[in-house]
Amino acid sequence: MMINALPYVVREEKDVLLLVKGRAVERTYFQKMLVSIRELGLTKYVRLDIRWSTNMSMIYYYRSADIYVHTSLSEAFGSLTMLEAMASGTPVIAYRRSSIPEALGDAGLLVESEQELAEKILEVLYNDKVKRELSRKSYERVFRNFRLELITEKYLRLYSDLSH
Repeated sequence: MMINALPYVVREEKDVLLLVKGRAVERTYFQKMLVSIRELGLTKYVRLDIRWSTNMSMIYYYRSADIYVHTSLSEAFGSLTMLEAMASGTPVIAYRRSSIPEALGDAGLLVESEQELAEKILEVLYNDKVKRELSRKSYERVFRNFRLELITEKYLRLYSDLSH
């Protein structure tokens, strides 16, 4: 989805680089992605980093990104990588699917299509006020709602309520 949205972005802004970070679990998917990148003429705009990285080193990726784009359409609850990006203060754009809206709240931008994804990417890139506001909200949302201590307290209350 991000690869398909990228041509819309580069029509408006040539100074972009999409870093696809992760592990290519399924070879056919990875090959399909490479073919799409070539066919769409995006080779100079995309870098693939599918090496394993420690959790601690991931903060450098998040902090150096202008935007974190979450394209998963099915997650059990939000996404750990999305929450990590938010905790790093990186603005998030994600698809309005599954539990993503619940996890993201008003701390990011939700989209329905590749065209809308491209529009929101350009909005964040071109509007420093929007970028700063999303960065602040992302960070605050994670630390207000998803800290380990808070989650632990909620589970303890739930177990206590269930035992009575």
